[in-house]
Amino acid sequence: QTLVMPWTASLKDLISTEYPGLLGNRLHKEYAPFFPRHYRVRRTPKEALNDILYLEKLRHEKSVQFSLVPFIFDSSVYSAKVSLLTIYSKEKIELIKVMPILQYLGLFVYDELTPRVWATAVLIGYLHRFRVKDKHGNLIDNGDFPQLIQDILKQVFENRTENDPTNELVINAQLNWRTINLVQTYRNLML
Repeated sequence: QTLVMPWTASLKDLISTEYPGLLGNRLHKEYAPFFPRHYRVRRTPKEALNDILYLEKLRHEKSVQFSLVPFIFDSSVYSAKVSLLTIYSKEKIELIKVMPILQYLGLFVYDELTPRVWATAVLIGYLHRFRVKDKHGNLIDNGDFPQLIQDILKQVFENRTENDPTNELVINAQLNWRTINLVQTYRNLML
């Protein structure tokens, strides 16, 4: 418990600094106490604040949210060697559903961890975390990749574009989801 308190206090200070006043108080009260213990060991208060902001978007937009950032965790052999893809959702996403989507993007998934955030019997959300690289072993958390990947994931999850192998063009050719959708349309017409 002595390890948890400094983390919680640091998160409270960070939220108060970044979001002073009523907003900061609300964010702390509604999210900070409800992160599970294993989450607090693996994530810094700064990373937790970022997760809180995504959970807020999830709450207000009522649609799945995505984040792709470098994976930095000093005691891990994967630190700075893989990217961290997080899918924020209100419901648990089964691996059987998400793995084909990630595979069609050309991602190699090392592992997955899914903490859930509960507030007194009310589910706030799931944080599906995947440590990934592209299938050639390259990092994908730099340049335009994060936004392109987040955009196409959102479209696939909202059924606005197909989940198929052409989605790998987002990594191989840095095409956006609309251009890939156009390629899919031409391909389907030809077939």
